[in-house]
Amino acid sequence: MKREAVPAKDGTPTVLIDGKFLHSRYAPLREATRTAAAFVRESGASVLFVIGEGVPYLSAVLAEQHPDLRVYAILIGTGTDDRSDGAEPDPARFPDHMYAATGEEERVRSWVRQRLHPFESGNVQAFLWPAADSVAPEWTGPIKREVLAGVQDVHSELATVASFGGLWLKNALRRTIAIDDRWWIQPAATPTVLVGGGPGVSHGARFLASRRDAYTIIAVSSATSALAAHGITPDIVFHTDAGFWAQRYRRATGPDGGGIPTVVPLRAGMQPGVPFPTTGEILVRHGWFGEALAPDALEWPKITEAPTVTASMISWVREHSPPTAVYLLGIDLCSYDLTTHAAPHPNDRFITAGASRLRPEMTARAERSGYATGESVVRWADDTAGFQTPALQAFVQPVRTMIATLSRTHTVGWIAPSPVWPDADDITKDHRPGASAGPHRGKTVVREARRPDRPTRRKHALRVLAQWSELLDGGVHAGETQDVLLHLAPVATLRERRGDHFSPGAVHVARNALATLTRLAADG
Repeated sequence: MKREAVPAKDGTPTVLIDGKFLHSRYAPLREATRTAAAFVRESGASVLFVIGEGVPYLSAVLAEQHPDLRVYAILIGTGTDDRSDGAEPDPARFPDHMYAATGEEERVRSWVRQRLHPFESGNVQAFLWPAADSVAPEWTGPIKREVLAGVQDVHSELATVASFGGLWLKNALRRTIAIDDRWWIQPAATPTVLVGGGPGVSHGARFLASRRDAYTIIAVSSATSALAAHGITPDIVFHTDAGFWAQRYRRATGPDGGGIPTVVPLRAGMQPGVPFPTTGEILVRHGWFGEALAPDALEWPKITEAPTVTASMISWVREHSPPTAVYLLGIDLCSYDLTTHAAPHPNDRFITAGASRLRPEMTARAERSGYATGESVVRWADDTAGFQTPALQAFVQPVRTMIATLSRTHTVGWIAPSPVWPDADDITKDHRPGASAGPHRGKTVVREARRPDRPTRRKHALRVLAQWSELLDGGVHAGETQDVLLHLAPVATLRERRGDHFSPGAVHVARNALATLTRLAADG
């Protein structure tokens, strides 16, 4: 796709895409003003994404006509320096905008996510520049889908925080007050295996066990029980989940996680039956607002959080490990026959509990695997039929993106890849020179570091909680206040915004939650 900026008859820039005019060749701004007159604002919309302009004329007009509407523009670009073609908008006049080329859909999705607060995810409207569909149809379809996907991501975040926000803050308080030591990583140039929680772990575990000393093994917490079944203990566990299962799986390595160094954000779930970890934790930060509770959070390594735990692990290794060979295992994103659901863990009794004479166990398994809903079927190397649910399919692209970024700085290979990655090499079947991990050159190890003393940590946490309480005295629409309400009173806030006067006020609910956290910080 070729983009070219030329002057219109009135002297303002207009844009051609593959020789076709995207804007008027005579007066682009006048054309945008006429288009704005036909714009119908959806009820409740507070954010607008204008898609498909070459210069954001329409975006500027709509922003001027609707000052209470936050307007963003996604412009058709080529992937080269679009700002050098003479059509670069004046940032003082035009709304926030980005150029997007074909193939940059994931960047669009990320850009949309960064500009929305979860509370706004239900108040977003998208408007397509009319000429874009005819001038660049191969561009508009994927970009529209990614804008919608970005909004859906933020909406999912709202649901997730609504479910776990209070738990996350309690975990963060317990961790920041009770953990006196933290560990940091001292990488070595040994090949590393990254282990996800898929059924492929069992397929590659025998190969991995026979070469255990040649690798540093980093596994997500949901993979630890499968590794333990094959006598493998990972060197480092990557644990971000506040949920039940991710913590339960770790019990296979011992009551306290087996003393394995664990990469955790402040909000991650605690070990069942263990009030606080008895081993050091490799604390990381990713910009979550609750990290303010820890006075030393800025000293922790920062990671780029991804939509899945496995993708976050890949991102962390890319950012904080030395350039060396990396092998992937268990990053399957599909099931293995009807007895698994994208994980190799024994949850049979929970599936059985949902079955009956009219819903036998196999039916429940089939539904979880996607078989009953006709989801895509994949074939493993032994010709066993596996299945992908829509949720698993949605995670393929984020994981693929992370693997691609890892490949730019590391040599990446696969141990027993799943059929979702058809081009991946399976090194368990290839013993040619260079196909294995190579000579052992020392393991990645961790070192202990002291945190600020406990009274300092406690005073800091109480001070932050008091600041959040003060925010609630101000305008409830301020950005920082939105984050407090999101974690402490998401349901009440949404009901209040929808005009449901039968629910307690959001500030009232948030204050009660803050009082509970303050008692925990003072007494915990």
